[in-house]
Amino acid sequence: MLHCTTQSFAAVLNLLATETAAPGLGADAAVARLFVLLFIHAIRAYVEDDGSPKPGWLAAVSDVRLSIGSEC
Repeated sequence: MLHCTTQSFAAVLNLLATETAAPGLGADAAVARLFVLLFIHAIRAYVEDDGSPKPGWLAAVSDVRLSIGSEC
């Protein structure tokens, strides 16, 4: 699963590079949303990293039983 996450992370970085190298109409909006997506992928990679328990709110989000209660 980490390989897929790495590919997705790289794909978002490539899109960011494209949008910033030759900004066009809507580039600001696209870049802002791509940064949000990059953050989501970074959080996923952190949670899936090694399976060891993580302290803090990420532990609650990554725990199946606790994540139901933390959903908005």
